[in-house]
Amino acid sequence: VASGVYVYMSTSGRDPNAPRRNVGLAVNFARPTNSTPEFLSSALRLTRTLFDPNLAWRKAGVVALETLDESVAASRRFLFEPDPERPAERRERDRRLCEALDKANATFGKKSVFFASDGIKPRWTPNARFVSPSYTTDWNALPVVRAD
Repeated sequence: VASGVYVYMSTSGRDPNAPRRNVGLAVNFARPTNSTPEFLSSALRLTRTLFDPNLAWRKAGVVALETLDESVAASRRFLFEPDPERPAERRERDRRLCEALDKANATFGKKSVFFASDGIKPRWTPNARFVSPSYTTDWNALPVVRAD
């Protein structure tokens, strides 16, 4: 689960006549969440606040803040119960939705079912030529560099 989301954007510094901007905003969730709809909603709201269509943006990113194991987050006490922004029924609906998406993608293949905000034809994809298959979760999958 994540305790919040941070969105940042920057323009290119190559053109000396173009305005330069490095902007970012963060929002904390009332309760840590792993709800994709809640995360996307917050990230899109921040993006709309930051985005200026008159600027030539070069780089942007979204960061999950203070990620915790779900069991750790569940054991924390929260000052304001229940969450006024997302009632228990909506949190449960979001949980079931994400569970159904994961199950469908496990059955029919990755990205068989996705959120519309992902876009049907992504205009940009990261270059993953040199990424090991489990580079963030498996030390043994990291490439080894030897100095002979």
